[in-house]
Order: sequence, then structure tokens, then C-alpha cells
Amino acid sequence: MTSYTKRAVKGTMIVLVITMMGAFVGYLVRLLFARNLTAEEFGLFYAVIGFLSFFTIFDNLGLTTSITKFIPEFKIKREGKLIKNSVIITFFFTILFLGLVSIILFTLSAYLAIHFFHNTHVVLVLRLLLVWFISMGCVYIIRACFLGLQKMAYYSSIELATISLIWIISFVLFKYIQKTHIKLYYVPVIAYVLTPLIIIIIYFPLLWKTLSRFSRIKPSFDKKLAKRLILFGLPVMLGAAGELVLGYTDTMMLTYFRSFDEVGWYNIALPTARLLVYFAIPLSSVLFPMVSELWTKNYKSHLKEGIELLYKYCLMITMPFALILMLFPTTLINLLFGNKFIPASDALRILSLGAIFLVIFRINGSIITGIGKPKINAKIIYTGAIFNLIFNFILIPKYGITGAAITTAIGFFLIKKPAGYRQCVAGDGNYYLYSRNCLYNAAIPA
Repeated sequence: MTSYTKRAVKGTMIVLVITMMGAFVGYLVRLLFARNLTAEEFGLFYAVIGFLSFFTIFDNLGLTTSITKFIPEFKIKREGKLIKNSVIITFFFTILFLGLVSIILFTLSAYLAIHFFHNTHVVLVLRLLLVWFISMGCVYIIRACFLGLQKMAYYSSIELATISLIWIISFVLFKYIQKTHIKLYYVPVIAYVLTPLIIIIIYFPLLWKTLSRFSRIKPSFDKKLAKRLILFGLPVMLGAAGELVLGYTDTMMLTYFRSFDEVGWYNIALPTARLLVYFAIPLSSVLFPMVSELWTKNYKSHLKEGIELLYKYCLMITMPFALILMLFPTTLINLLFGNKFIPASDALRILSLGAIFLVIFRINGSIITGIGKPKINAKIIYTGAIFNLIFNFILIPKYGITGAAITTAIGFFLIKKPAGYRQCVAGDGNYYLYSRNCLYNAAIPA
């Protein structure tokens, strides 16, 4: 168990450091956009990003999660050819599905601009960002492969490199375009289009070189393997659909029912609250492939012990930061983004509470998917998603971003409930009891 503990600690620290650096640069990107764009322009850009992100459900049938799950198993069984074949299968279906969705959205872009976004300027923005939509799907596959291979430095550095390139390109373009007649909201569009293409050029050769160490055999399209990956990935995709409803219907409904200004305010509040989740991301990322390996080797007692420690320390770290966001939202927003985004303060206060529950769900989700039971995650996510969809529709038209924040926070609370998790990992029920009391233990440590 010592070797697994060392790997978990080492992997977590690598991902934590690089993830926090990425979060910092990501916040610099939003600061850069907020300082150079009006609230309406800021909202226009993130309205289109949110709209396209909703369709990532179609990107690969959940195959990125499948390869993260099965690559560690194939490594243990020394089936290097299956690792390569899994990657080929995932790329094939990703490009196929994203290509089809992009053709449909490109064709309907003018209609959507008028009847959904209520702004004709969206047409070109939407069409350009379809390049980002397809290429980012490929970037996600590369990241998933490195995660399955437990190459944590490569895995986590992709996100940092991506957000850093966006900042650099945007910073340069803002300086240049301000001297022209080009609309400033095209700056983030261009940065988002170019960045994933550059990332693919840099990281795909590194991935293929790593995969070649496991097998020199030329990869092929294995229909039996494809079926196995898809059968595992489909419940994950359905769960992801629910998570997308939780994550993006608020932005989409704000776009349709309210204004780009409110979309802009909300896209300051929600990412700020979700900064708390960055403490859980490295833990859950390292946990997923390691859970798969421990479960395959039937080390259940070691698995339970590690999970309990993760709960305790992750929540002890995140809750003080959540308290700061809840108590001083106006001061923080004014200091970072300027007074034009102060209307986001109440939404930030509400979402900060909800983000605590999202941290718990992140850990739970990695555990259950890692042991090969993604259907449980799908059921739990859909509980929150259905609630989110219904109450966003009820509250957003009247209450705007406040209604969206209340709905999202309650949705996060619903999906954090660990019902069903105890049957999977801890037969004696102690795991459930621990997760039920973890908030109390973290808030009032001994």
C-alpha cells in the first residue's frame, strides 16, 4: 500500500500545483476579457461558449472516460495493442460526432442568432468557434490518455498550456486590434480557435511516443473493443448529459430569457465559485485510474481508507475559502473585475455554498466510475439535472441570475448525496456514515 500512497501523494501534488497555476492563469484570462470588453460583449462570448459546450455530450459517446478506465487495466495485463486501439477508436468517434454536430450548427447559425441569441453578430462568432468545438474534443482525448497512463505532469500541463496560450494570444490581440475597427469580442474568439490547434501539434506526438513504448504493433480498429468501450461509455455520456444540464442550462436560459449583460455577470459568479472545485480536481483525477487499479486487484480495504482521508482533508481546505467568498463577494468582484460586474455579488454568495457540495460529488464520482459502475453516477446526476432544468425555467425569467444561482446551488446539493455509494465500496456502511458526517467533521475539526 505504501507504493500506492506515494503515487497518490506525488500525483496529487503534481496535478494540484499545475491545476492551481492553470486556475490562476484562467482567472487572469477572465480579468483580461472583463477589463477590455463591455459586460454585454463579455456575455455574448460566453453565451456562445456555453451553447457549444452543451453539445459536447455528442463528442465521443463517453469514450474519454472509457480509455481512462481501461488503459490502467490493459497496462496491468500487458495488452499494449489494446491501448493503442482504444485511442484510435476514441479519436474516430469523436471526430465523427463533433463533425456532424458542427455541420448542423453551421447550417443553423443564422437562425439561432436571430431566434435564440437575439443578436445577428453571433453568426460569425458561432461559426468560428466551431473550429474550437472540434479541436478541443481531440485535446480532451489526449488528456484522458495521459490520465489513464498516469502521466500526471503531461495530463495537468495541457490545461495550463491551453489557458496560458489563450491569455498570451488575447493579450497581444487586444493591443493590436484596439488600433483597428475590428470588434473587440473577436479577440477571445480568435484565441480560442488557435489555442487547441497548437496544443494538438505539441502534445499528440508526445502521446504517440508514450503509447509506442507499450506496443510496436500497428494499431487497428477493433470492433469488439469498440463495443466494449462504448457500452462502458454510454452511461457515462448519459451522466455527462445531466452534468451539462447542471452546468450550462442556466447560461442558455439566461441567454434566451434575459440579456447578454446578465450572462456576463453570471459567468463571473459561477467560475469564481467553482474555483473551490480546483481543490478536488487533482484529487479526483489521481483517484480515478488508481481506484480502477486497486479495484482490479481487490484491495478494497486500502481503497476505503484512502477515500476517508480524501474527504476529510479536501473539505477542511475548501470550506474556509467558501466562507470568504460568501462573506465578501462584492469586494472581491469590484477589486478583480470592476464595478460593472458588481451585480454578480449575490449570485456568487449563493453559488459558493453550492460549490462545497460539488467538491463532494467530484470525489464520489471518481470512485464510482473507477470501480466500473458509471450508471450510479448517471442516476444521481440526472436527479440534479431534472431539478435544474425545471427550476431554471421557472426562476430565470423572473429573477435572472439570482434564480439561476439558487437553482444551481440546490442542484449541486442534490447530486452530492452519496446514496448508492456505500453498496459499491464499503459493505459495512461506514463509508456512507463518514460521507454523511464529513461536512461536520471538516467544519469543526477535533
